[in-house]
Amino acid sequence: MLNLYINPQANTISQFILLDEKGIVIENESHLFKKAIGKPITALHPFFESVDFLSKNKNQEFNFKCINTALKGKTYIIDITIKTFEKDTNSLIIIDDLTRHYSNLQKVTQIRNEAIINAEVLKYKNRILEEKERFKNRFIRSFSHEIRIPINSINRMCLLLRDTNLSQTQRYNLNVVSNINDQLKHIISDILDISKIETGYFEVQTRAFNIYDMLDHINAITEQKCREKGLEFIYKIDASCPVFLEGDQYRLTQILTNLIENAIKFTTTGTIELEVITKSKTRNNIQLDFKISDTGMGIAHKDLKAIFNGFYQVNNNRIKDKGIGLGLSIVKHLVNVLEGTITVNSELEKGTTFTVNLPYLIAKSQIQNKKALQQKKQLKNALKVLVADPFSKAEKELESIFNQKKYILNFVESGDAVIESLNRTKYDVLIMNLKLPKMDGIDTIRYIRLSEDATFKNIPVVMVSTNKNEEEEKKCLKNKANAYISKPYEKNALAEKINALIKEKVDDFNLI
Repeated sequence: MLNLYINPQANTISQFILLDEKGIVIENESHLFKKAIGKPITALHPFFESVDFLSKNKNQEFNFKCINTALKGKTYIIDITIKTFEKDTNSLIIIDDLTRHYSNLQKVTQIRNEAIINAEVLKYKNRILEEKERFKNRFIRSFSHEIRIPINSINRMCLLLRDTNLSQTQRYNLNVVSNINDQLKHIISDILDISKIETGYFEVQTRAFNIYDMLDHINAITEQKCREKGLEFIYKIDASCPVFLEGDQYRLTQILTNLIENAIKFTTTGTIELEVITKSKTRNNIQLDFKISDTGMGIAHKDLKAIFNGFYQVNNNRIKDKGIGLGLSIVKHLVNVLEGTITVNSELEKGTTFTVNLPYLIAKSQIQNKKALQQKKQLKNALKVLVADPFSKAEKELESIFNQKKYILNFVESGDAVIESLNRTKYDVLIMNLKLPKMDGIDTIRYIRLSEDATFKNIPVVMVSTNKNEEEEKKCLKNKANAYISKPYEKNALAEKINALIKEKVDDFNLI
Protein backbone atom coordinates (compact mmCIF):
# COMPACT_ATOMS: atom_id res chain seq x y z
CA MET A 1 0.00 0.00 0.00
CA LEU A 2 1.26 3.52 -0.82
CA ASN A 3 1.87 5.87 2.09
CA LEU A 4 1.03 9.58 2.12
CA TYR A 5 3.74 12.07 3.09
CA ILE A 6 3.93 15.80 3.78
CA ASN A 7 5.81 17.95 1.26
CA PRO A 8 7.46 20.52 3.57
CA GLN A 9 8.31 23.01 0.77
CA ALA A 10 4.77 23.19 -0.60
CA ASN A 11 3.08 22.61 2.77
CA THR A 12 0.69 20.14 1.18
CA ILE A 13 -0.09 16.44 1.13
CA SER A 14 1.24 14.49 -1.86
CA GLN A 15 -1.02 11.97 -3.50
CA PHE A 16 0.13 8.86 -5.39
CA ILE A 17 -1.14 6.78 -8.28
CA LEU A 18 0.74 3.59 -9.28
CA LEU A 19 0.40 2.30 -12.87
CA ASP A 20 1.30 -1.02 -14.43
CA GLU A 21 3.12 -1.26 -17.77
CA LYS A 22 -0.21 -1.03 -19.64
CA GLY A 23 -1.20 2.25 -17.97
CA ILE A 24 -3.80 0.66 -15.63
CA VAL A 25 -4.14 2.05 -12.09
CA ILE A 26 -3.12 -0.69 -9.64
CA GLU A 27 -2.86 1.44 -6.47
CA ASN A 28 -4.41 4.82 -5.66
CA GLU A 29 -3.95 7.26 -2.79
CA SER A 30 -5.52 10.34 -4.36
CA HIS A 31 -8.57 12.22 -3.11
CA LEU A 32 -8.83 14.02 -6.46
CA PHE A 33 -9.20 10.82 -8.49
CA LYS A 34 -11.27 8.42 -6.42
CA LYS A 35 -12.29 4.91 -7.47
CA ALA A 36 -9.52 4.83 -10.06
CA ILE A 37 -8.15 1.32 -9.43
CA GLY A 38 -8.58 -0.91 -12.46
CA LYS A 39 -9.13 2.00 -14.85
CA PRO A 40 -6.72 3.18 -17.53
CA ILE A 41 -4.99 6.39 -16.47
CA THR A 42 -6.20 8.15 -19.65
CA ALA A 43 -9.79 7.77 -18.43
CA LEU A 44 -9.19 9.92 -15.34
CA HIS A 45 -8.40 13.22 -17.08
CA PRO A 46 -7.35 14.37 -20.59
CA PHE A 47 -3.98 15.50 -19.18
CA PHE A 48 -2.96 11.89 -18.66
CA GLU A 49 -3.09 11.17 -22.41
CA SER A 50 0.66 11.91 -22.38
CA VAL A 51 1.45 9.43 -19.61
CA ASP A 52 1.36 6.37 -21.88
CA PHE A 53 4.11 7.92 -23.98
CA LEU A 54 6.23 9.19 -21.08
CA SER A 55 6.04 5.92 -19.11
CA LYS A 56 7.96 4.11 -21.87
CA ASN A 57 11.13 6.06 -20.87
CA LYS A 58 13.01 4.12 -18.19
CA ASN A 59 14.47 5.68 -15.03
CA GLN A 60 13.18 9.18 -15.83
CA GLU A 61 11.38 11.93 -13.94
CA PHE A 62 8.97 14.37 -15.63
CA ASN A 63 7.69 17.44 -13.79
CA PHE A 64 4.62 19.52 -14.65
CA LYS A 65 4.13 22.65 -12.59
CA CYS A 66 1.09 24.75 -11.72
CA ILE A 67 -1.53 22.90 -13.78
CA ASN A 68 -5.06 24.32 -13.70
CA THR A 69 -7.35 21.31 -13.63
CA ALA A 70 -11.15 21.19 -13.59
CA LEU A 71 -12.58 18.21 -11.70
CA LYS A 72 -16.24 17.70 -10.81
CA GLY A 73 -17.10 21.37 -11.14
CA LYS A 74 -14.11 22.65 -9.14
CA THR A 75 -10.77 24.06 -10.26
CA TYR A 76 -7.51 22.82 -8.71
CA ILE A 77 -3.93 23.98 -9.11
CA ILE A 78 -1.65 20.95 -8.97
CA ASP A 79 1.91 19.87 -9.63
CA ILE A 80 2.36 16.45 -11.25
CA THR A 81 5.52 14.36 -11.25
CA ILE A 82 5.81 11.18 -13.30
CA LYS A 83 8.57 8.72 -12.30
CA THR A 84 9.72 5.60 -14.10
CA PHE A 85 12.23 3.00 -12.87
CA GLU A 86 15.13 1.06 -14.31
CA LYS A 87 14.13 -2.45 -13.19
CA ASP A 88 10.43 -2.01 -12.59
CA THR A 89 7.83 -1.78 -15.37
CA ASN A 90 5.46 0.14 -13.13
CA SER A 91 5.40 3.95 -13.10
CA LEU A 92 4.47 6.35 -10.34
CA ILE A 93 2.44 9.56 -10.53
CA ILE A 94 2.83 12.06 -7.67
CA ILE A 95 0.16 14.77 -7.39
CA ASP A 96 0.64 17.83 -5.18
CA ASP A 97 -2.59 19.80 -4.61
CA LEU A 98 -1.35 23.41 -4.38
CA THR A 99 -4.70 25.14 -4.85
CA ARG A 100 -4.68 26.91 -1.50
CA HIS A 101 -0.97 27.69 -1.75
CA TYR A 102 -1.33 29.44 -5.11
CA SER A 103 -4.65 31.22 -4.52
CA ASN A 104 -3.16 34.47 -3.14
CA LEU A 105 -0.25 34.48 -5.58
CA GLN A 106 -2.61 33.90 -8.50
CA LYS A 107 -4.64 37.02 -7.69
CA VAL A 108 -1.52 39.18 -8.02
CA THR A 109 -0.03 37.57 -11.12
CA GLN A 110 -3.14 36.42 -12.96
CA ILE A 111 -3.12 39.11 -15.63
CA ARG A 112 0.56 38.61 -16.45
CA ASN A 113 0.31 34.82 -16.45
CA GLU A 114 -2.74 34.83 -18.68
CA ALA A 115 -0.99 37.07 -21.17
CA ILE A 116 2.03 34.76 -21.28
CA ILE A 117 -0.07 31.63 -21.57
CA ASN A 118 -2.32 33.11 -24.23
CA ALA A 119 0.70 34.22 -26.22
CA GLU A 120 2.17 30.72 -26.09
CA VAL A 121 -1.15 29.12 -27.02
CA LEU A 122 -1.58 31.57 -29.89
CA LYS A 123 1.96 30.90 -31.06
CA TYR A 124 1.31 27.17 -30.96
CA LYS A 125 -2.01 27.48 -32.79
CA ASN A 126 -0.42 29.68 -35.45
CA ARG A 127 2.33 27.13 -35.96
CA ILE A 128 -0.24 24.35 -36.35
CA LEU A 129 -2.24 26.46 -38.82
CA GLU A 130 0.89 27.25 -40.82
CA GLU A 131 1.74 23.54 -41.00
CA LYS A 132 -1.79 22.75 -42.14
CA GLU A 133 -1.62 25.49 -44.78
CA ARG A 134 1.71 24.20 -46.08
CA PHE A 135 0.28 20.68 -46.30
CA LYS A 136 -2.83 21.89 -48.11
CA ASN A 137 -0.76 23.92 -50.56
CA ARG A 138 1.53 20.98 -51.31
CA PHE A 139 -1.46 18.70 -51.71
CA ILE A 140 -3.28 21.06 -54.07
CA ARG A 141 -0.12 21.73 -56.04
CA SER A 142 0.53 18.05 -56.76
CA PHE A 143 -3.05 16.80 -56.80
CA SER A 144 -4.37 19.48 -59.17
CA HIS A 145 -2.28 18.38 -62.14
CA GLU A 146 -1.55 14.73 -61.26
CA ILE A 147 -5.24 13.78 -61.06
CA ARG A 148 -6.02 15.33 -64.44
CA ILE A 149 -3.59 13.03 -66.27
CA PRO A 150 -5.59 9.78 -65.78
CA ILE A 151 -8.89 11.62 -66.35
CA ASN A 152 -7.65 13.05 -69.65
CA SER A 153 -6.30 9.60 -70.57
CA ILE A 154 -9.75 8.07 -70.07
CA ASN A 155 -11.31 10.80 -72.23
CA ARG A 156 -8.73 10.16 -74.92
CA MET A 157 -9.36 6.40 -74.90
CA CYS A 158 -13.12 6.96 -75.08
CA LEU A 159 -12.65 9.13 -78.16
CA LEU A 160 -10.46 6.48 -79.78
CA LEU A 161 -12.93 3.71 -78.98
CA ARG A 162 -15.83 5.65 -80.50
CA ASP A 163 -14.11 5.44 -83.89
CA THR A 164 -13.90 1.65 -83.75
CA ASN A 165 -16.46 -0.97 -84.77
CA LEU A 166 -18.51 -1.39 -81.58
CA SER A 167 -21.70 -3.27 -80.96
CA GLN A 168 -24.73 -1.39 -79.67
CA THR A 169 -24.16 -2.72 -76.13
CA GLN A 170 -20.47 -1.79 -76.22
CA ARG A 171 -21.25 1.71 -77.46
CA TYR A 172 -23.81 2.16 -74.68
CA ASN A 173 -21.29 1.02 -72.06
CA LEU A 174 -18.67 3.36 -73.52
CA ASN A 175 -21.06 6.30 -73.21
CA VAL A 176 -21.68 5.38 -69.58
CA VAL A 177 -17.93 5.35 -68.86
CA SER A 178 -17.46 8.67 -70.69
CA ASN A 179 -20.31 10.37 -68.80
CA ILE A 180 -19.06 9.13 -65.44
CA ASN A 181 -15.56 10.36 -66.24
CA ASP A 182 -16.94 13.79 -67.17
CA GLN A 183 -18.79 13.91 -63.85
CA LEU A 184 -15.58 12.96 -62.02
CA LYS A 185 -13.65 15.70 -63.82
CA HIS A 186 -16.30 18.25 -62.85
CA ILE A 187 -16.32 17.12 -59.20
CA ILE A 188 -12.52 17.28 -58.93
CA SER A 189 -12.45 20.74 -60.48
CA ASP A 190 -15.06 21.90 -57.94
CA ILE A 191 -13.09 20.46 -55.01
CA LEU A 192 -9.86 22.06 -56.23
CA ASP A 193 -11.54 25.43 -56.65
CA ILE A 194 -12.97 25.30 -53.12
CA SER A 195 -9.59 24.27 -51.70
CA LYS A 196 -7.73 27.04 -53.52
CA ILE A 197 -10.17 29.69 -52.32
CA GLU A 198 -10.23 28.50 -48.69
CA THR A 199 -6.43 28.25 -48.45
CA GLY A 200 -5.87 31.59 -50.16
CA TYR A 201 -4.20 29.76 -53.04
CA PHE A 202 -6.34 31.69 -55.48
CA GLU A 203 -5.76 34.83 -57.48
CA VAL A 204 -7.97 37.20 -59.45
CA GLN A 205 -6.60 38.22 -62.85
CA THR A 206 -7.75 41.64 -64.00
CA ARG A 207 -7.55 42.07 -67.77
CA ALA A 208 -9.52 43.85 -70.46
CA PHE A 209 -12.12 41.63 -72.15
CA ASN A 210 -15.04 41.89 -74.54
CA ILE A 211 -18.11 41.06 -72.46
CA TYR A 212 -20.32 40.71 -75.56
CA ASP A 213 -18.02 38.06 -77.06
CA MET A 214 -17.87 36.23 -73.73
CA LEU A 215 -21.68 36.21 -73.37
CA ASP A 216 -22.11 35.13 -77.00
CA HIS A 217 -19.89 32.13 -76.26
CA ILE A 218 -21.99 31.22 -73.21
CA ASN A 219 -25.13 31.74 -75.28
CA ALA A 220 -23.99 29.30 -77.99
CA ILE A 221 -23.18 26.55 -75.47
CA THR A 222 -26.34 27.09 -73.40
CA GLU A 223 -28.65 27.12 -76.42
CA GLN A 224 -27.36 23.69 -77.41
CA LYS A 225 -27.84 22.24 -73.90
CA CYS A 226 -31.34 23.71 -73.62
CA ARG A 227 -32.26 22.40 -77.07
CA GLU A 228 -31.22 18.88 -76.04
CA LYS A 229 -33.57 19.08 -73.04
CA GLY A 230 -36.45 20.75 -74.89
CA LEU A 231 -36.01 24.13 -73.15
CA GLU A 232 -35.91 27.65 -74.56
CA PHE A 233 -32.97 29.91 -73.76
CA ILE A 234 -33.50 33.69 -73.64
CA TYR A 235 -30.51 36.03 -73.57
CA LYS A 236 -30.65 39.81 -73.00
CA ILE A 237 -28.00 42.45 -72.36
CA ASP A 238 -28.49 46.08 -71.45
CA ALA A 239 -27.60 48.33 -74.40
CA SER A 240 -25.84 50.75 -72.05
CA CYS A 241 -23.26 48.11 -71.10
CA PRO A 242 -19.80 48.96 -72.56
CA VAL A 243 -18.14 46.46 -74.90
CA PHE A 244 -14.81 46.27 -73.10
CA LEU A 245 -14.49 45.85 -69.33
CA GLU A 246 -11.56 45.15 -67.05
CA GLY A 247 -11.87 42.21 -64.65
CA ASP A 248 -11.53 38.45 -64.36
CA GLN A 249 -13.32 37.12 -67.43
CA TYR A 250 -12.60 33.47 -66.58
CA ARG A 251 -14.19 33.66 -63.12
CA LEU A 252 -17.24 35.49 -64.47
CA THR A 253 -17.68 32.74 -67.06
CA GLN A 254 -17.36 30.13 -64.30
CA ILE A 255 -20.01 31.83 -62.15
CA LEU A 256 -22.54 32.19 -64.98
CA THR A 257 -21.91 28.70 -66.33
CA ASN A 258 -22.43 27.10 -62.91
CA LEU A 259 -25.68 28.98 -62.32
CA ILE A 260 -27.01 28.24 -65.81
CA GLU A 261 -26.14 24.54 -65.57
CA ASN A 262 -27.86 24.43 -62.18
CA ALA A 263 -30.97 26.05 -63.71
CA ILE A 264 -31.02 23.55 -66.59
CA LYS A 265 -30.66 20.62 -64.19
CA PHE A 266 -33.71 21.64 -62.15
CA THR A 267 -35.92 22.66 -65.06
CA THR A 268 -37.89 20.12 -67.08
CA THR A 269 -40.12 22.43 -69.15
CA GLY A 270 -40.20 26.12 -70.00
CA THR A 271 -37.34 28.61 -70.26
CA ILE A 272 -33.92 29.56 -68.95
CA GLU A 273 -33.09 33.27 -69.11
CA LEU A 274 -29.84 35.20 -68.75
CA GLU A 275 -30.24 38.97 -68.42
CA VAL A 276 -27.43 41.50 -67.95
CA ILE A 277 -28.54 44.82 -66.44
CA THR A 278 -26.52 47.98 -65.80
CA LYS A 279 -27.16 48.68 -62.12
CA SER A 280 -25.00 51.81 -61.90
CA LYS A 281 -22.40 53.46 -64.08
CA THR A 282 -19.79 56.21 -63.78
CA ARG A 283 -17.02 57.33 -66.07
CA ASN A 284 -14.60 54.56 -65.00
CA ASN A 285 -16.73 52.02 -63.12
CA ILE A 286 -19.84 49.95 -63.66
CA GLN A 287 -22.01 47.68 -61.52
CA LEU A 288 -23.70 44.86 -63.45
CA ASP A 289 -26.55 42.58 -62.37
CA PHE A 290 -26.46 39.12 -63.95
CA LYS A 291 -29.90 37.51 -63.57
CA ILE A 292 -30.31 33.79 -64.24
CA SER A 293 -33.97 32.75 -64.14
CA ASP A 294 -35.71 29.44 -64.76
CA THR A 295 -39.22 27.98 -64.74
CA GLY A 296 -38.12 24.89 -62.84
CA MET A 297 -39.01 23.14 -59.63
CA GLY A 298 -38.08 26.01 -57.33
CA ILE A 299 -36.56 25.91 -53.87
CA ALA A 300 -38.44 25.75 -50.59
CA HIS A 301 -38.08 28.81 -48.36
CA LYS A 302 -36.49 26.70 -45.59
CA ASP A 303 -33.69 25.62 -47.96
CA LEU A 304 -32.77 29.07 -49.31
CA LYS A 305 -30.28 29.91 -46.55
CA ALA A 306 -28.46 26.59 -46.86
CA ILE A 307 -28.11 26.17 -50.64
CA PHE A 308 -24.73 27.97 -50.70
CA ASN A 309 -23.23 25.63 -48.08
CA GLY A 310 -20.69 23.12 -49.35
CA PHE A 311 -22.01 19.60 -50.06
CA TYR A 312 -25.61 20.70 -49.44
CA GLN A 313 -28.27 19.44 -51.85
CA VAL A 314 -31.96 20.18 -52.05
CA ASN A 315 -33.82 16.92 -51.52
CA ASN A 316 -35.68 16.29 -54.78
CA ASN A 317 -36.29 12.76 -56.00
CA ARG A 318 -37.04 13.95 -59.54
CA ILE A 319 -33.37 14.81 -60.14
CA LYS A 320 -31.22 11.82 -61.06
CA ASP A 321 -27.82 13.51 -61.33
CA LYS A 322 -27.60 15.58 -58.15
CA GLY A 323 -23.82 15.97 -58.08
CA ILE A 324 -22.11 16.56 -54.72
CA GLY A 325 -23.53 19.98 -53.90
CA LEU A 326 -20.47 22.17 -54.54
CA GLY A 327 -21.66 24.22 -57.54
CA LEU A 328 -23.49 26.98 -55.64
CA SER A 329 -20.88 26.97 -52.86
CA ILE A 330 -18.17 27.71 -55.46
CA VAL A 331 -20.32 30.46 -56.98
CA LYS A 332 -20.73 32.06 -53.55
CA HIS A 333 -16.98 31.91 -52.88
CA LEU A 334 -16.11 33.33 -56.30
CA VAL A 335 -18.61 36.19 -55.97
CA ASN A 336 -17.13 37.09 -52.57
CA VAL A 337 -13.58 37.02 -53.96
CA LEU A 338 -14.68 39.33 -56.79
CA GLU A 339 -16.21 41.67 -54.18
CA GLY A 340 -19.76 41.15 -55.41
CA THR A 341 -23.05 39.90 -53.98
CA ILE A 342 -25.48 37.10 -54.85
CA THR A 343 -29.16 36.80 -53.94
CA VAL A 344 -31.83 34.23 -54.72
CA ASN A 345 -35.62 34.33 -55.01
CA SER A 346 -37.62 31.19 -55.56
CA GLU A 347 -41.08 29.70 -55.39
CA LEU A 348 -41.85 26.00 -55.47
CA GLU A 349 -43.03 24.70 -58.88
CA LYS A 350 -42.70 28.20 -60.39
CA GLY A 351 -38.98 28.76 -60.71
CA THR A 352 -35.88 30.43 -59.31
CA THR A 353 -33.93 33.62 -60.00
CA PHE A 354 -30.30 34.14 -58.97
CA THR A 355 -28.98 37.71 -59.15
CA VAL A 356 -25.23 38.30 -59.13
CA ASN A 357 -24.00 41.87 -58.74
CA LEU A 358 -20.36 42.48 -59.71
CA PRO A 359 -18.20 45.61 -60.07
CA TYR A 360 -15.99 46.19 -63.11
CA LEU A 361 -13.70 48.86 -64.49
CA ILE A 362 -14.62 50.29 -67.88
CA ALA A 363 -11.75 49.95 -70.35
CA LYS A 364 -10.29 53.36 -71.17
CA SER A 365 -10.49 53.05 -74.95
CA GLN A 366 -13.46 51.13 -76.32
CA ILE A 367 -12.74 51.89 -79.99
CA GLN A 368 -9.02 51.19 -79.86
CA ASN A 369 -9.51 47.87 -78.10
CA LYS A 370 -12.15 46.85 -80.60
CA LYS A 371 -9.86 47.67 -83.54
CA ALA A 372 -7.00 45.74 -81.97
CA LEU A 373 -9.27 42.73 -81.56
CA GLN A 374 -10.33 42.88 -85.20
CA GLN A 375 -6.69 43.13 -86.31
CA LYS A 376 -5.77 40.04 -84.34
CA LYS A 377 -8.58 38.08 -85.98
CA GLN A 378 -7.17 39.04 -89.37
CA LEU A 379 -3.68 37.71 -88.54
CA LYS A 380 -4.39 34.13 -89.61
CA ASN A 381 -0.73 33.26 -90.09
CA ALA A 382 0.55 35.11 -87.04
CA LEU A 383 2.57 33.26 -84.46
CA LYS A 384 0.57 32.62 -81.30
CA VAL A 385 2.77 32.94 -78.21
CA LEU A 386 1.67 32.12 -74.66
CA VAL A 387 3.78 33.90 -72.02
CA ALA A 388 3.70 32.73 -68.40
CA ASP A 389 5.39 35.32 -66.22
CA PRO A 390 4.11 36.68 -62.87
CA PHE A 391 6.16 39.88 -63.03
CA SER A 392 4.46 43.00 -64.38
CA LYS A 393 7.50 44.23 -66.33
CA ALA A 394 7.54 41.11 -68.52
CA GLU A 395 4.56 42.20 -70.60
CA LYS A 396 6.11 45.55 -71.54
CA GLU A 397 9.50 43.97 -72.23
CA LEU A 398 8.13 41.37 -74.64
CA GLU A 399 5.74 43.76 -76.36
CA SER A 400 8.73 45.97 -77.16
CA ILE A 401 10.70 43.00 -78.54
CA PHE A 402 8.15 41.19 -80.72
CA ASN A 403 7.22 42.25 -84.24
CA GLN A 404 3.57 43.30 -83.84
CA LYS A 405 2.71 42.29 -87.40
CA LYS A 406 3.64 38.65 -86.92
CA TYR A 407 2.61 37.68 -83.41
CA ILE A 408 -0.30 37.34 -81.03
CA LEU A 409 0.80 37.42 -77.39
CA ASN A 410 -1.27 36.16 -74.50
CA PHE A 411 -0.02 36.65 -70.93
CA VAL A 412 -0.82 34.51 -67.89
CA GLU A 413 0.68 34.55 -64.40
CA SER A 414 0.47 30.99 -63.00
CA GLY A 415 1.03 27.36 -63.93
CA ASP A 416 -2.66 26.53 -63.64
CA ALA A 417 -3.49 29.42 -65.98
CA VAL A 418 -1.03 27.98 -68.54
CA ILE A 419 -2.92 24.67 -68.61
CA GLU A 420 -6.27 26.44 -68.85
CA SER A 421 -5.03 28.57 -71.78
CA LEU A 422 -3.55 25.57 -73.60
CA ASN A 423 -6.86 23.73 -73.27
CA ARG A 424 -8.74 26.68 -74.80
CA THR A 425 -6.33 27.84 -77.53
CA LYS A 426 -3.69 26.28 -79.76
CA TYR A 427 -0.37 28.11 -79.35
CA ASP A 428 2.84 27.84 -81.37
CA VAL A 429 5.31 28.65 -78.56
CA LEU A 430 5.21 28.81 -74.75
CA ILE A 431 7.62 31.20 -72.98
CA MET A 432 7.52 30.29 -69.30
CA ASN A 433 9.25 31.70 -66.22
CA LEU A 434 10.54 29.05 -63.81
CA LYS A 435 9.15 31.04 -60.87
CA LEU A 436 5.37 30.71 -61.09
CA PRO A 437 2.77 30.59 -58.30
CA LYS A 438 0.76 27.39 -57.79
CA MET A 439 2.52 25.03 -60.20
CA ASP A 440 6.03 26.31 -60.91
CA GLY A 441 7.65 26.09 -64.34
CA ILE A 442 9.06 22.58 -63.83
CA ASP A 443 5.76 21.13 -62.58
CA THR A 444 3.88 22.81 -65.43
CA ILE A 445 6.13 21.43 -68.19
CA ARG A 446 5.91 17.97 -66.61
CA TYR A 447 2.14 18.16 -66.81
CA ILE A 448 2.29 19.34 -70.44
CA ARG A 449 4.64 16.57 -71.55
CA LEU A 450 2.69 13.84 -69.72
CA SER A 451 -0.66 15.04 -71.01
CA GLU A 452 -2.65 12.84 -73.36
CA ASP A 453 -3.83 15.94 -75.20
CA ALA A 454 -1.85 15.84 -78.44
CA THR A 455 -2.82 19.43 -79.26
CA PHE A 456 -0.39 20.87 -76.75
CA LYS A 457 1.80 18.10 -75.28
CA ASN A 458 4.49 18.78 -77.92
CA ILE A 459 4.35 22.59 -77.84
CA PRO A 460 7.85 24.19 -77.97
CA VAL A 461 8.70 25.55 -74.52
CA VAL A 462 11.27 28.23 -73.72
CA MET A 463 12.13 28.26 -70.02
CA VAL A 464 13.19 31.59 -68.51
CA SER A 465 15.34 32.03 -65.40
CA THR A 466 16.39 35.09 -63.41
CA ASN A 467 19.43 33.18 -62.12
CA LYS A 468 20.76 31.18 -65.04
CA ASN A 469 23.06 28.28 -64.14
CA GLU A 470 24.11 24.91 -65.57
CA GLU A 471 22.33 22.80 -62.95
CA GLU A 472 19.02 24.55 -63.56
CA GLU A 473 19.45 24.30 -67.33
CA LYS A 474 20.06 20.53 -67.10
CA LYS A 475 16.90 20.17 -64.99
CA CYS A 476 14.82 22.10 -67.55
CA LEU A 477 16.17 20.11 -70.51
CA LYS A 478 15.69 16.85 -68.61
CA ASN A 479 12.01 17.72 -68.27
CA LYS A 480 11.87 18.25 -72.06
CA ALA A 481 12.09 22.01 -72.30
CA ASN A 482 13.19 23.04 -75.80
CA ALA A 483 15.28 26.03 -74.74
CA TYR A 484 16.58 27.83 -71.66
CA ILE A 485 17.31 31.57 -71.48
CA SER A 486 17.98 34.20 -68.82
CA LYS A 487 16.17 37.36 -67.72
CA PRO A 488 15.94 40.23 -68.37
CA TYR A 489 14.85 39.27 -71.88
CA GLU A 490 17.50 39.85 -74.54
CA LYS A 491 16.18 40.51 -78.03
CA ASN A 492 18.88 38.60 -79.94
CA ALA A 493 18.91 35.55 -77.65
CA LEU A 494 15.12 35.30 -77.66
CA ALA A 495 14.95 35.79 -81.44
CA GLU A 496 17.49 33.02 -81.98
CA LYS A 497 15.61 30.53 -79.80
CA ILE A 498 12.17 31.37 -81.22
CA ASN A 499 13.36 31.27 -84.84
CA ALA A 500 14.87 27.82 -84.29
CA LEU A 501 11.69 26.47 -82.71
CA ILE A 502 9.15 27.74 -85.29
CA LYS A 503 11.18 27.53 -88.51
CA GLU A 504 8.84 24.81 -89.82
CA LYS A 505 5.86 27.17 -89.54
CA VAL A 506 7.38 30.44 -90.71
CA ASP A 507 10.58 30.63 -92.72
CA ASP A 508 11.27 34.34 -92.33
CA PHE A 509 9.93 35.08 -88.85
CA ASN A 510 11.72 38.01 -87.29
CA LEU A 511 11.19 39.55 -83.87
CA ILE A 512 12.72 42.89 -84.87
